[in-house]
Amino acid sequence: MVCQVTLVISLLLFSCKGRVNEDEARGTVGKVNKYRKTQMTENDIKLRSQLTEDTAQLANTIRGLIIFDAYTKALSHDLDNHLPTLDVCECDQNDALKLEVLRNFNDYIKNNDSLIANTVGMLSDLYKNAGTERSYDIEKDMKNILTYFAQLNRRDTTVYKLIDDIDTYLKAHPNEKGEEIEKLKNIRDGLVLRDVQLAVLSGDQNQVKSATRHNLLNPGNLKAYYGEATLNNVLSAEQLNSVYATGNLNVVVSNQSTVGFIVLDQEVVNAVNSVAAVGAIGSYPIPAAVVSDMHNIGNIALGGTELSNVVSAVTNIGSYVNSMNATLNNIKL
Repeated sequence: MVCQVTLVISLLLFSCKGRVNEDEARGTVGKVNKYRKTQMTENDIKLRSQLTEDTAQLANTIRGLIIFDAYTKALSHDLDNHLPTLDVCECDQNDALKLEVLRNFNDYIKNNDSLIANTVGMLSDLYKNAGTERSYDIEKDMKNILTYFAQLNRRDTTVYKLIDDIDTYLKAHPNEKGEEIEKLKNIRDGLVLRDVQLAVLSGDQNQVKSATRHNLLNPGNLKAYYGEATLNNVLSAEQLNSVYATGNLNVVVSNQSTVGFIVLDQEVVNAVNSVAAVGAIGSYPIPAAVVSDMHNIGNIALGGTELSNVVSAVTNIGSYVNSMNATLNNIKL
């Protein structure tokens, strides 16, 4: 399942290079709430044909976007919780952490909160009504989502830089103890996990390698994010022992059978479960086949036994997205 997300995100990011509008990059990506329009253009028709050519792969894309949406909400929630603590931390003397940049990053996520839901809504409508003559503004919608993926990936350097700045402070105060330092370390570890998750979602191996350069200072934080029972069910004893001993997550993300798991912490899984429970993302209903698979994602957190089945269920997504990428390039979005 998360292999699917990785391929969807990474290939869409690739197709977007060179197309980011600078005005869009500063804040909210163009509105896509009204994705239906009176008359479809030739480009819209080409895209609809491409998207509905294989409904199974279209369902996979919808699932991937739902998981990515859950991730961005979890990241923003973490930033909301961390910023007040960092504001009063001694480590931010003379604006050392450049927190305003982090706030701007968080605002960017919030300003585009409805973007993925709107895109899922459009794709779900296409999935259920592939043969109808209903009109959609598909071209604009795809341009907006591609811009968002690219910008989110670029702006995440803010999080990476913040981790480095916190590390610099901690190294300069090796003997400092107390609740504030422990809280700072825990915030820092949470940011490391979110940074690794986005790297995995991007599908960029160089980005994954860079993100895992940061070790967890308190490997026990892994339990706080994923739950001890889930970790024991999904990861091998060798992997767990390695992470607990070194704090390094590379042993998890370098293994093809567990790399996707790193994205599915409890908060992300809970968000996916919420979508499955109501059968909709925001105000947009999603196909029953997608809802069923979202329940499978939720079951991973309970037992972990379905992880390998979910990860291996999307072996052809690469060829599907490559084909869609070709269509996007051909119509010169």
